[in-house]
Amino acid sequence: MTYLFCDNKLVTARYTNLESYHNKNNYITDYSSVNETLEEKYGTPKQKNIKWYNDLFKDDTQEYGTAVSLGHLRMNQWWYTDTTRIINNISGKKFNVKHGVEYSSIKYYNLWQECLKERRKNKF
Repeated sequence: MTYLFCDNKLVTARYTNLESYHNKNNYITDYSSVNETLEEKYGTPKQKNIKWYNDLFKDDTQEYGTAVSLGHLRMNQWWYTDTTRIINNISGKKFNVKHGVEYSSIKYYNLWQECLKERRKNKF
């Protein structure tokens, strides 16, 4: 769990899947399971993105986990409430997979963007 604060205001909370799977398709299973849970709670997602950067495994669903781990495939789904943007995201590179859910304040979105710009500017 990661909390991001800007000007003492909570702007984003992230839940990160820390599981380490040998079978990369288990990450896809986790991602799908979280999508189902979020759909039960928030309804149909407002946005679904599936982006292929390399279609080597596109026709083989049994290799989608490998595709994600190599950076060939990235997927996310977005939901909105009156106050919050929710994103379930899975991506990867160099055989590592990142999967997590982010809850971001709609009210403080611009503040969050300003904090990110400031962070990038001050990074060496």
